[in-house]
Amino acid sequence: MPPAISRLAITFGLVSVPVTLHSVIEEQGLTMHLVHAEDAGRIRLRRTCEACGREVPKDQVARGYTDPGGRTVVLTDDDLDQLPLPSIKSVDVLASSTPPRSIHCS
Repeated sequence: MPPAISRLAITFGLVSVPVTLHSVIEEQGLTMHLVHAEDAGRIRLRRTCEACGREVPKDQVARGYTDPGGRTVVLTDDDLDQLPLPSIKSVDVLASSTPPRSIHCS
C-alpha cells in the first residue's frame, strides 16, 4: 500500500473515527520534451533543433515524447486539449459502518 498522504479524524459528537488518506494516482513515467514541429528534433535551452542544427522560433516549438522504440511523437495543442483531465476536489464515502437512520444532522 502506498504511504499515507494524511492522517485525519472525523468526529461525530463524542465519537472520533481515525481516517488515513492514500494516493490513488500511480506514477507513469511519461517524460515530455520540447521538439521541432517540422522534424521532431529535440529542442534545448536555446531552442536549437538537434535534427537540423538551426535555432527554432518559439512559434515552431511543439511538445512530444519518445517511445521505447526511439520514435518521437509530436503532440499539438489540440491533442493535449482532448485529454480527459478531471479535477475533483471532493471525497466520496464508499462505505460506512453506521446505518443511515442513526446519523442525525442538526
